[in-house]
Amino acid sequence: MNWHTFASTVLGALFTFSGILFTHVLNLRRQKCADRNLLKALMQGLQDEITGLLEFAKVSLVHQIEAAPEGKPYEGLFTASQDYFTVYHANAALVMQINDASLRRSIIQTYTRAKWLLDTLKMNRLYLERFHYLQSTFLKTKEQSVQTEAEAYHQTLIAMGGQVKRAQAEFKKAANELLGMLSTGILAS
Repeated sequence: MNWHTFASTVLGALFTFSGILFTHVLNLRRQKCADRNLLKALMQGLQDEITGLLEFAKVSLVHQIEAAPEGKPYEGLFTASQDYFTVYHANAALVMQINDASLRRSIIQTYTRAKWLLDTLKMNRLYLERFHYLQSTFLKTKEQSVQTEAEAYHQTLIAMGGQVKRAQAEFKKAANELLGMLSTGILAS
């Protein structure tokens, strides 16, 4: 056996293996950096989206909802016809990769509360439209059964008014807490 050939083959294999290992470690570091940057961009995007949702709610909803008197229906006719959660929906799988469990939970809960608020507003609008239809029908027909049904809808609307206020308050609280967490998380990364 030729030791010189064997030694050069082993040495060549070690250099090749070292090169492969070095390249693999370098690629892992690059991927970690890319993942970190992607999560940072996600958190910035979520922060911008939540800030926009809060501003939109403040301009179009908050004063109306908070001004609604207790024990009265909420008469707002807001309709959500857009997907207001573009960043969240486009990155739901990435949200699940956030290692901070409390931040991940806060993100999910905030968007769940926002959707609950929109669903509550939508349901309130449907009940309100039906109530107004029944009132108008009663004024034309004077049928007692229509008035009874209108009164039942009115009672449901009073209960829905409380739900709208509660949903709005819970979204606002969750969104502000999330914004604080996102600001801290973005600064830390």
